[in-house]
Amino acid sequence: MFTLIPDAVIRIASNGSVETIEAFRLMRSDLAYKLENREARPTENDYQRASEFLTGETGIVLDIDAVKALLSLYPAARISLANDDLDDDFVGDRLKDAVADAFVNCRWPRHDDEVDLDAFASVLHAQAEAMGYGVIFGPPEPQTTFHFD
Repeated sequence: MFTLIPDAVIRIASNGSVETIEAFRLMRSDLAYKLENREARPTENDYQRASEFLTGETGIVLDIDAVKALLSLYPAARISLANDDLDDDFVGDRLKDAVADAFVNCRWPRHDDEVDLDAFASVLHAQAEAMGYGVIFGPPEPQTTFHFD
């Protein structure tokens, strides 16, 4: 879900550093994992837990059917939910990223984004309401994972 622009890919690839080589290896590994698991489906219990998690974390009321529909558009998040534990931050982060991308075409805020969470929630919730989803008001908390040191 983290999309680089073509120019950035070229600049990164031309770097040739150990970090760059590892980044591209991880990209290949991630693609291989997704292809191997493309048919993985969460259980009804997984979808129920995801529904509760996403409603609480995003402030958008997403029932099981809404989560199923959303994850049909985000197979990486669906695969993570099917294969890993929702208590794993990585799974929760992928789910929240899917919601943010679906409604406002961006990833979920991180602490180092220094974003106004009230403003983000306002835009996110307005988009969700415009699509007919219920909203629980209050700013969503930024995620704390995906930090690369």
